[in-house]
Amino acid sequence: MLKAVIFDMDGVLINSEALYYEANRRLLLEYGHTYTKEYNEQFIGSTCEYMWTQIAKDFNLSVSPEELNNKGREYKHIVVREHGGQDPVPYAADCVRRLKEAGYLLAVASSSPMDSIERNMKEQGIYEMFDYLVSGATLNAPKPRPDIFLHAAKNLGVMPGECLVVEDSCNGVMAAVNAGMVCVGYINPDSGNQDLSAADYLLESFENADPGFFELAYCHTVGVPLHVFDTKRLSAYEMDESDLEVLKKLMVSEKDIFDMETKNREMFDKQYMENYREYMYKFFEYGLWAFKSKDTGDTVCFAGFDTDDHLGYIVKPKYRGLGYAFEAAMGSIVYVKDIGLREVFLNVADENTASRRLAAKLGFKNIGGDEYRLEIC
Repeated sequence: MLKAVIFDMDGVLINSEALYYEANRRLLLEYGHTYTKEYNEQFIGSTCEYMWTQIAKDFNLSVSPEELNNKGREYKHIVVREHGGQDPVPYAADCVRRLKEAGYLLAVASSSPMDSIERNMKEQGIYEMFDYLVSGATLNAPKPRPDIFLHAAKNLGVMPGECLVVEDSCNGVMAAVNAGMVCVGYINPDSGNQDLSAADYLLESFENADPGFFELAYCHTVGVPLHVFDTKRLSAYEMDESDLEVLKKLMVSEKDIFDMETKNREMFDKQYMENYREYMYKFFEYGLWAFKSKDTGDTVCFAGFDTDDHLGYIVKPKYRGLGYAFEAAMGSIVYVKDIGLREVFLNVADENTASRRLAAKLGFKNIGGDEYRLEIC
């Protein structure tokens, strides 16, 4: 279960990387060296201590890393002041607020000094949103070591496997992976050519990054069923292997009334479920869902859509005649309308009078033979 979301700061919550590069460029120019963006990319996500130690070594500088760090901070203040402050990453603060309202624990785990973290979060108006702040400068092992994220999880009171990290750098992504946490890689052009391939999901903008997105990223990564939506009496979940066994038995015993494609009946095994979770749920954002009773937790029925936008449903025998088919089907229709579908279909055999009555109740119109269509725009 996802309990906490941990944010990096530079490049995720504030657009600081370009300014920090400019400060470093000016400092190295003072010593007669050219400092390139390509060289700088390796330090994004890491600590100042590590960065200046490596720079002093690579450029054969006679000054200490501590002196370079102090001068670097002076240049940063100058560049930030010239720029008029640090720019926020668009919509990132809104995303933080949405997650807080949804009840998640939140933390900032940044390689920047603590005074910088606190100042920037206060300037963004989201300081109070976070349950914990940690600076990598206080730890011995910089990213890509996992220490900073493990430290954050411990102080939030959660297990690493209950956390999701948002990072914009290769070092940060690897630190999250090494910590055993789900990672969303934020693609920030100002962070340079960062290798985010180890991230579980990629994000190009925070504008529409709501709690549902982070739940989906977490559940699909760890392989647990995602809670999709609720109806009055039911909760819809993505299926897992146990649901698959229940569905298979129902399809065999009730094959004459099940309204999904016949070819699918032969495909239900563990590998099929893994592929279904990876490609159907992840790519299409819908599929066939298991509907569980809010009161008992028992699986009442299955309903949803195939890749041709055909509705399918089947109810356990003991729950039939209680309106569950209509409730699950209507809930499924409302959900796919919200994600952009404008028409759905239903195949009903002439002899299946119960499904024909349900089709009419849902608003489907016969378009020839056994096919029905519902416009939901």
